[in-house]
Amino acid sequence: MSEEKQAALDALAAKVKPVPSAVSVSAASKEDPFADIEVEFKRQQLIKQALHEERMRQLEIEEKELSIQEKKANLVDAKERQDERAVKRENVSMNSKTKGQALKSMMEADRQVQKRCNHRKGGNGLQGVVAGKGDAAQYAVMKHTFCHNDTWVRCLRCGKTWKPPLERSFKNKEDFYTAVAEYRVALEFQTLNSSSSSSQFGFSDGGAHMREIMEPVSLR
Repeated sequence: MSEEKQAALDALAAKVKPVPSAVSVSAASKEDPFADIEVEFKRQQLIKQALHEERMRQLEIEEKELSIQEKKANLVDAKERQDERAVKRENVSMNSKTKGQALKSMMEADRQVQKRCNHRKGGNGLQGVVAGKGDAAQYAVMKHTFCHNDTWVRCLRCGKTWKPPLERSFKNKEDFYTAVAEYRVALEFQTLNSSSSSSQFGFSDGGAHMREIMEPVSLR
């Protein structure tokens, strides 16, 4: 126990001490020789009771202080966990944005390469090898017919794939019609490469659902 608390208890004990008058003490002494001893005993009991009550009050205060400290610590822990979750969410978001930008850049680079390529065989030097400017009459393409009877065409030089377009993928009908025309032209590309196919069967919807599922897929 600290010196300050002990001093406070001593002061409290001093207040408990009764101050009997000279007449009452004298009278008590004459009537009962053990009166003074009894008074002192009671005084000591009062002091002990006061000390006990003060000690219990101090313990109660300490308990409340510990409870407050515990609650503060729990709040700090909760705040730290919340901050950690926020950092994780931010990292996930940044990673997604970074990957999305990388994929967008790759797709744009592929479009530029495919835009330069004429999809023909042959060619010499940078124009033929890098720019995809073939000079042969035959096209450098492969054709594959799927089980639902859709034929896809892939350029073996730039990787561009032509397949039956879905109208929902285009902003307007003009772009959709242009894509349909390009697909039909690709089907007519002359090539000595052998076409491939798989077992044929029909869908009740004519393969519309299959085209929707395979929309993001290419032969590259």
